[in-house]
Amino acid sequence: MNSKSQFVTPSVVDPTTGRSTPLERVEFCPEGTGRYDESWLQQLLFAAHNLLPVEEIEPTFAGVVPVCRELVTDAGPLDLMLINQHGLLTFVECKLWRNPEARRKVVGQILDYAQEISRWSYEDLDAAVRKANGSTGRSLWEIARDKFGLDSEATYIDRVTKHLRNGTFLLLIVGDGIRENTEAIASYLNQYAGLGFALGLVEQQIFRLPGSENLLVQPRVLAKTVEIGRLIVRSEQSGIIVENEARLVDRTAPVSRTITENFFIEEVAGSSDLAARLHRFFDSVKAAGLTIQATKRGASLKICSPSANQSLLMLTRQGDVENRNLGTSDLGRRYLHKLRALIPNATIKEDKNKESGWRTMITKDNGKPVRIEDVVSVSEGLIELMKKTAQEFDALPSQSGRSDSSELDA
Repeated sequence: MNSKSQFVTPSVVDPTTGRSTPLERVEFCPEGTGRYDESWLQQLLFAAHNLLPVEEIEPTFAGVVPVCRELVTDAGPLDLMLINQHGLLTFVECKLWRNPEARRKVVGQILDYAQEISRWSYEDLDAAVRKANGSTGRSLWEIARDKFGLDSEATYIDRVTKHLRNGTFLLLIVGDGIRENTEAIASYLNQYAGLGFALGLVEQQIFRLPGSENLLVQPRVLAKTVEIGRLIVRSEQSGIIVENEARLVDRTAPVSRTITENFFIEEVAGSSDLAARLHRFFDSVKAAGLTIQATKRGASLKICSPSANQSLLMLTRQGDVENRNLGTSDLGRRYLHKLRALIPNATIKEDKNKESGWRTMITKDNGKPVRIEDVVSVSEGLIELMKKTAQEFDALPSQSGRSDSSELDA
């Protein structure tokens, strides 16, 4: 049985009569031979960038706004460039996948663009953006300032410069329908995960709405890099030089991590000793079979049970540790009492909630939140506790005894 997810032609349904009308698929055409070609798709995505499922691929890149089209590089013109409030860059290349040449070349092409741009200074990037924007000549900072309400140009330039130096980009290849060799393309993408880029294949299927000029656009993520190694990245004249820290430290260490996780650690701990401890903590969490998931836009990370997807801890970019809602079940309360015993100077707080009744959570005995440093310092016992509790949650009947973690996803 073929378990691959496939598009099914959508229909418009009249709820009164029950009559359904299948939508007509928009067929893309070779460049310059009709309305719906690669240039049209590029224009569409620039105007409606919410059609790019950035958050589903790498949450910390979410919140993008378009910067320019046809960014000129020595490797060729990049179709689209977008940026978010963190100064993280997303590059988009639009290709019609029915073209065999495109299937062979597009992955290497977008990687060439990324490597070329990684050699640029902020001033180089800004000049290229101004040139691409033509008569408007808007700078990268002006675009970011107006879209995100930022007030420190120097801070933003520093952030973009750091991402350029590290080659921290999201690369999206967007096409009309990849009908063959998807696995081979995905495998090829993953070979380049060590470069520090996150990559994704996105399919856009487009349908005409009856009696209207409006279109139904249906994006789908076909493949994406799941994890990258912990890398030592330096920029030299020859380009990005990457060394895998696992090879330098311990060949058996589980050091794979998403860009969102790495960005989270950097935001919380910078280059302090806590950053190294968090890297080791995340490695141990994954080695224990637990999952690490990002909340909206990567603002926080949740440590969850693998099957029931029960959140056991949430770590925020402010450095706090949240464990609300777990106390709404007997199993959750037992877990929190054991967690309190592990963390020095921690206490149980009972709080009355209108919807869920009494709930239990862990705070410090001075009333302040538990901090990430507190849980990392007891990582060995904590991970064992989370592992056992995750197994108990996963063994429960569906929804039985599980807490509502929706509050943690906010």
